[in-house]
Amino acid sequence: MTRSLILTVLGIGWLAFVTGCGEMGRARELANAAVDEFHGHFNEARFQEIFESGTEGFRDENTYEDFEEFLRAVHEKLGPVVSSRSTGWNVEVTSEKSTVTLEMETEFEDGTGQETFVYFVAGETAELYAYSINSRDLIID
Repeated sequence: MTRSLILTVLGIGWLAFVTGCGEMGRARELANAAVDEFHGHFNEARFQEIFESGTEGFRDENTYEDFEEFLRAVHEKLGPVVSSRSTGWNVEVTSEKSTVTLEMETEFEDGTGQETFVYFVAGETAELYAYSINSRDLIID
């Protein structure tokens, strides 16, 4: 290979890497903002707004009644969110969307929990795909 061809290939590779990193950062920022919005709705018991912010797949996998019952139980047992901090994250970027997984250590008024959020990010929109919480305080009186 000639030197100019090698430099061209390296330049294209670097450009793809930098562009991908920018997309990952943007997707993570949008998902973090969506977690903040989720917690705001959760604190105000606006569970339908959380449900409606989910992807079509999320809404197909969960009935609103089951989701509302689940979140209401968490809210009644743990109370509102006081603070939340990231303990891990992953971003997968494809040409159609980014999948962002955020793991959060969350302090509620009456306990703590490890929340996992999965968002699909396309354009400037983050849609909830999955949510789970692991909390000893949920099962201990």
